Amino acid sequence: MEQSTIPKTTTTTITTTTSPPLKYYSALVRQLQTLQSMTRVTDISLPKKSSSTTTTGTIPASSSDLTRLSVTCFDEKKRAHTWHAELYPSIVLTMDLPSEFVLEEKQLRSEKWWEDGGVDSASNPTQQGSINSNYNHDSSNSSSGSSQALPKIHQLFTQTLQKYQPLFTEFDDLDTHLWILEPSLPARRSVVERRIALWQGVGS
Repeated sequence: MEQSTIPKTTTTTITTTTSPPLKYYSALVRQLQTLQSMTRVTDISLPKKSSSTTTTGTIPASSSDLTRLSVTCFDEKKRAHTWHAELYPSIVLTMDLPSEFVLEEKQLRSEKWWEDGGVDSASNPTQQGSINSNYNHDSSNSSSGSSQALPKIHQLFTQTLQKYQPLFTEFDDLDTHLWILEPSLPARRSVVERRIALWQGVGS
């Protein structure tokens, strides 16, 4: 007696995440336009998330959901610096600096930053979702983007770069004129140690 076999079928699961609201995209466009007009900004990109199939047969959601941002600018010595941000559902920053970049703008919201520009009209130190900071903001340096979260972050980033100019210059001089064993060059700005080779048969 013959037995019939039922062919196995494979199913692919598509995972979805909550998409940003329409207000998010309109706010993003406005703030990107402001960023584009800011001094020394040379590149603005919105990296796409990977859309490849995972080992479990799961296909991530949209590959171009506009929730990642990279902004590159030059400092006063024409050195390029880039900051990165995850934008949704809240802002998460990644910056290559000698010390941790922490915002003290208590009016600057990390959550729902697209509402009212992401900067509150009144300071509220206990507000949920605030991005903590230890950097004193000088209101005299406010620009047209001071009421927008992303331009405000860039403004504070460039002010922080200014503080590190002497350190960057010293390390650039070491990297140019000495034999650097570690780290591999070009080194990240967050790496503030060097292992160098000495002459006359002496190690580092």
